[in-house]
Amino acid sequence: MFGDAVEKYSAVSPLPEFLRGSVAENLPWFFFTKRKFAKQDFQSIIDKQERLDDYANWKIMSFTYWAWAKQHQVKKFRSKALQYLEKAIKLDPTYQAGRAKAEELKVALM
Repeated sequence: MFGDAVEKYSAVSPLPEFLRGSVAENLPWFFFTKRKFAKQDFQSIIDKQERLDDYANWKIMSFTYWAWAKQHQVKKFRSKALQYLEKAIKLDPTYQAGRAKAEELKVALM
């Protein structure tokens, strides 16, 4: 069902990909073939937001940047992850979305 929703509606709304990515990242390890959707979906939301400035709201983007960084903690992606964590923090000055988690992950990556 997630696949159908993403296929039909992800061009106009980030919610199908955000929901599928959020579920995928929290699956147990033995669902490793489904966990790949987390990386794909969060990257897709970021790409669409860069092309269309009003694609997603600030709350979704704050969580999306944090989730992307969480999925890409290896040294190869560390600088990009830190940039995205900074964006997540800036988007959420009042701690209503992903800022607290982004700050924790940023400290862990540094």
